[in-house]
Amino acid sequence: MRKINLLIIAILLLTSCQKVIQTPSENPTAANQRPSSSMGNKASKLTICHKSASGNWNTIVITQGDLAAHLAHGDVVPDADGDGYTKVNPCGNGSQNDCDDNNAAINPGAQEICGNGIDDNCNGQIDENCNTPSVTICNQVWTATNLDVTTYRNGDAIPQVTDPAAWATLTTGAWCYYNNDPSTGAVYGKLYNWYAVNDPRGLAPTGWHIPSYAEWTTLIDCLGGVAVAGGKVKEAGTAHWADPNTDASNISGFTGLPGGFRRFDGTFYSLGQWAYWWTTTEYLLPGYYWYIDANSFSGDLSPYSADLPGDGFSVRCVKD
Repeated sequence: MRKINLLIIAILLLTSCQKVIQTPSENPTAANQRPSSSMGNKASKLTICHKSASGNWNTIVITQGDLAAHLAHGDVVPDADGDGYTKVNPCGNGSQNDCDDNNAAINPGAQEICGNGIDDNCNGQIDENCNTPSVTICNQVWTATNLDVTTYRNGDAIPQVTDPAAWATLTTGAWCYYNNDPSTGAVYGKLYNWYAVNDPRGLAPTGWHIPSYAEWTTLIDCLGGVAVAGGKVKEAGTAHWADPNTDASNISGFTGLPGGFRRFDGTFYSLGQWAYWWTTTEYLLPGYYWYIDANSFSGDLSPYSADLPGDGFSVRCVKD
């Protein structure tokens, strides 16, 4: 019995004396001793075009921490936005064809974004090859499809908001697909709240604008009035409109489609049955705005009021 007890004691002592070995990544003290990201940035290297005391320009490599002093001296960073393209610089470094070296999204390798009024690919042209389908009705030129953009005219992104609770609390511009289903976008375009319509950055492409109430009523009057104008702007048949799609002839060429709408509480309604389009005009009651609608069971094209800016409707544009 004495031998057994001594054996147990020996095992316990051996176990308690074993060391736990940690790798540096598992050691919290070691992790806390790593340099911060800001320290690392200051030590990182970058190439600049430096003007010497004699007035000559040459390429040198400096640390990030020294950059401010060199810029104050008049030195130049050929690729300030880090997109791989350089602006015109005294040292002649790189491509020298970046037309906006403060924006990495703008360079000769970028894709031109239609409707933002920016020369995205630095070829000296704005929105080239961006032909907006249009139709002339009486003395107005309208886009022939619903708006389907994700940026404002200046290139700023318009947020896509899918969550109903988030949509319900918006006070700024946003868009969504009907029922958050991207497949609807190719046919019906996007739904925008009125905050996007009214944003000073411009929702419509360059050369276009969102129509006012007066411009919509000009269209309605030109097509014979409220009771018949809807049939003349609706796409004919029931490929997209629900039966019976009353009086639909599309003789105007407007090709109106029933994109439905998103209510201010984030719920969706009426795809295939109703088309809703925003105007830019505020109603008599502050906080309410005019919109235009057409439906599958009449030939009406009607201006309606008293809708909240949080609703999501389709958008058509009129040429400036």
